[in-house]
Amino acid sequence: MLDDNDHTQAKSGVRPLVLEFGQGQWKSRSEAVQFACIGPNGAASTQATTQVLSLRPQPVGDLVGEMVVTVHSNDCGQQGAVIRIPAVASRSGDLPPAVNVPDPVTIPENPPATTTPTTLPSGPGR
Repeated sequence: MLDDNDHTQAKSGVRPLVLEFGQGQWKSRSEAVQFACIGPNGAASTQATTQVLSLRPQPVGDLVGEMVVTVHSNDCGQQGAVIRIPAVASRSGDLPPAVNVPDPVTIPENPPATTTPTTLPSGPGR
């Protein structure tokens, strides 16, 4: 991922997204993430989830698919929920020289759980 303010730099503190191609689509490794939510009492909380991104190549060069978030804990009353988020990826230019793309073989298969830093709690009116 690129830095939010300077797209010539890699975003710090973010694990690489590893995609593997099979059965006509790119699919990320399943990743455990603490996902922001609103608890039954109305307070901001987080819930344990796993996330998988799937993208299919399109004739014009874009990739389309979805991020599937599966909720495993009941911190916000959503245990067992499956949240599907549409996704589109397009090439917008060459890789910036300051961004290093690691070899996927060097990335551990089961990383520790992470927190989604840019996700605001969901809820009514948000």
